[in-house]
Amino acid sequence: MGFYGHPVAAKRYHSWTLLKRLKDISDLPWLCVGDFNEILYGFEKQGGLNRPKALMDGFRECVDVCGLEDLGFLGPAFSWSNKRSVGHIQEIIDRGFSCLQ
Repeated sequence: MGFYGHPVAAKRYHSWTLLKRLKDISDLPWLCVGDFNEILYGFEKQGGLNRPKALMDGFRECVDVCGLEDLGFLGPAFSWSNKRSVGHIQEIIDRGFSCLQ
């Protein structure tokens, strides 16, 4: 399944609700990849303001409830960059998860 997390931080909880509902529909193995527009931990962001803890907590809770395992990745340390020379920000917001339940 391809996934795109809500781009507005205040509405991102809708994305996590959707993922949890999709998980409840089937017990088949699941592959979910895409741009989640959220980080799991503070160290997954470099530059800019710190991400509010509540946003990361909501994403982690969703990953836990759905039984998702991060597949990891090879390549650059960060999957997204604003590509600015001043105010440079990098984050890990694109990822893949699997669930074998």
